[in-house]
Amino acid sequence: MVCTDGPKAYLGVVRGPAVYTDPLDDAAHFARAVAWQNLDTPLDLVRDLPAELTGRLGDADARIVDISEFASRLEPLVGTDPQRAAPSPDIEATLPDATSELADALLQPDTGWLLECVELLRGKPQLIFHGPPGTGKTYTALALARHLTGGSPSNVRLVQFHPAYTYEDFFEGFRPRLPRKQATDSGVGKREPDAADTSTGLVFDLVKGPLRRLADSAEERPAEVFVLVIDEINRGNLAKVFGEMYFLLEYRKEFVHLLYGSDEGRGFRLPANLHIIGTMNTVDRTVALMDAAMRRRFSFVELHPDVPPLTGLLSRWLTEQRHPQDAALLLDELNRRIAEGPANDRDFRVGHSYLMQPMAHTGPRALDLVWRSQVIPLLTEYHWGDDTDIEETYGLAGIRQHLGLQPGNGA
Repeated sequence: MVCTDGPKAYLGVVRGPAVYTDPLDDAAHFARAVAWQNLDTPLDLVRDLPAELTGRLGDADARIVDISEFASRLEPLVGTDPQRAAPSPDIEATLPDATSELADALLQPDTGWLLECVELLRGKPQLIFHGPPGTGKTYTALALARHLTGGSPSNVRLVQFHPAYTYEDFFEGFRPRLPRKQATDSGVGKREPDAADTSTGLVFDLVKGPLRRLADSAEERPAEVFVLVIDEINRGNLAKVFGEMYFLLEYRKEFVHLLYGSDEGRGFRLPANLHIIGTMNTVDRTVALMDAAMRRRFSFVELHPDVPPLTGLLSRWLTEQRHPQDAALLLDELNRRIAEGPANDRDFRVGHSYLMQPMAHTGPRALDLVWRSQVIPLLTEYHWGDDTDIEETYGLAGIRQHLGLQPGNGA
């Protein structure tokens, strides 16, 4: 057993059964004899004990906590010659280096940029790809996540934030359902109701969200890498969605007690082998930007048409697909005009993904359709309220004429 006194920890071995101290004494209680091993040399609660146990003992409201699962790790700390170092090193998952296969799949000229992303995740397990729409942020995040987890589908999970997304959706919260008896009567389910599930109203269950489920799996399998991909991360109210996880993003070895008490006083932490990759459209002005505290918890990597590794990516894809280079020339000219336009905002530029769709290359007028239905509406929204003539400035016909390209030749 372990007894704490402030930062000091005392270890003992229970000897014999529980005995009632004095039946005639109003303050009588059951007690068991304990052979204390280190009364003269207390251990340091934080430095000498396993981190998981420290979190368990940190519950100020709990007088007795079950720590039997730590018995094998505590035994070396007691005796005539206690070993104060951790009895065995913690198992740690290792992030693999980026490979040429991953770089080829993402049409990148080499692994340099991807290696930087892996190094950032090794130093800080949260990373955000940010940039204009159509730059492949989500595609890149998922490809990197699958590479890091060895392609295991159970080790990668994708969620998308939005203004209505909450802590209860993301981590855990109560969800209503019909009692099993009602559900069976209505044909919804087939299980028989149990004694605790015969209510005639709604029943509320504490349901785990994607972060809690993935964190539990990561805790159970510490030698494996797990990645949560959060799409459009800046569209949610981050402080509200993350709750107490806000603290754990930075302090992975610390424990907190959960909002709904599902940790049962044991404490909860985010495992070190759980990584988070987010994506963020920097052009989206309708959502609140991250505060400084949340920014400190993430590394930020830009994906922008004018910055490697995206420069020349569309051209490489067109070559690989045996298409003419006209679409790449058109996109470069479009982004040049956006940069020189009245908005003068580099985040308004258009990403390569719009012109990498199969539908943009299915016929002589296919690109016209994509340009008219996807690119022009995007630019119209950007210039809402100013005097820009969208068709005159960004119309496909005018850009073709300027570049001397003919319709139907891949453009």
